[in-house]
Amino acid sequence: MKLLRVASVPYLNGRPLVDGLQDAPGVLYSEDVPARLARRLAAGEVDVALVSSIEAARCPERILADLCIASRGPVWSVQLCGARDPRAATSVALDGASLTAAALTRIYYAHILGRSDVAFRAAPPAPDPAMSGADATLVIGDAGLRLKESAFCRVDLGEAWTAATSLPFVWAVWLLAEGADAAAAQERLTEARERGLARLDEHARAAALTSGVPEEVAREYLARIVYFRLGAEEQAGLEQFWRMSRDVL
Repeated sequence: MKLLRVASVPYLNGRPLVDGLQDAPGVLYSEDVPARLARRLAAGEVDVALVSSIEAARCPERILADLCIASRGPVWSVQLCGARDPRAATSVALDGASLTAAALTRIYYAHILGRSDVAFRAAPPAPDPAMSGADATLVIGDAGLRLKESAFCRVDLGEAWTAATSLPFVWAVWLLAEGADAAAAQERLTEARERGLARLDEHARAAALTSGVPEEVAREYLARIVYFRLGAEEQAGLEQFWRMSRDVL
């Protein structure tokens, strides 16, 4: 059996997609932030990676079928936070871990709010909105979930996207390296997702222990807020995002 090199994200929302792969025979599993996963895939260091959806725009034919991280409406884990309403921000710090979330932030201000007067700058992963020095700060992943009950003013970018487009938003997809065995990757990753969907409570409990996300938040997030199937509406949302991204990047 040829070794399948799989790389995913170190966030709660990726756990149901990789259930059992960490120690599976024939699989070499690793984790990294989305922005670096795409570079590792392009360098041939992995065979398949869970990449930010914007990374797949250049090679959509290498997206694995039926597998993704998506939301319809609030997503909780991708938020603009600030001491005041982020809609009025003139400076925004962008969490550099996800190019997709950064692009969606730019779309939010330019296309949804119709604003062109916002200055963007990079911030380290999981920035503290109180320390970023910007009017609003993009925070993603588990760090975004930990801010869910904070005193910051927040805009949920998943909610803003669906309200504006009536489409779901696809945050991440499995993308194959050029020349990788698509059938083998599809089989292993589909099996992993089905195991993960059957064990959402266990993943929520584990997240509470390791990430600081409250167990009840993690459980509802996995069971109700995000989902993991790439269908026709998700494909439409993905393509709309790619089109709108061209205007802001």
